Amino acid sequence: EFVDREGRPLKEGYGTVILSSEKGDALFGPGHNGEIFTVRGHDYMPFHCHVEGPTPQARPLFVQEVLWDRDGWPHFAGSKPSAETGPVTRH
Repeated sequence: EFVDREGRPLKEGYGTVILSSEKGDALFGPGHNGEIFTVRGHDYMPFHCHVEGPTPQARPLFVQEVLWDRDGWPHFAGSKPSAETGPVTRH
C-alpha cells in the first residue's frame, strides 16, 4: 500500500504536496510532474509552470533539483518552483 508522509493511504485520496504556489507568485500552477532522473549524483524532476508577466507564458517546461530529507521524502527548496533552473529552452 502506498501512503503519504503522514501514513494515510493514497488510494483514499491523500497525498503529500512537495511543490506548490500561492496567489501572487511569479511562477504559479506547477504540475504534470515527470519522472525523477539523476545527473552526476543530483536528482531532478521536470514539470510545467505558468510564468507571470504582461503576457503570461503558457506553461513552459522547468527542471528543478529534488532534495531528500533524512527520512527519505522528496522536497524542493522553498517548496516552490524556482526561476534559477528554468524554463528549459531549445538552443
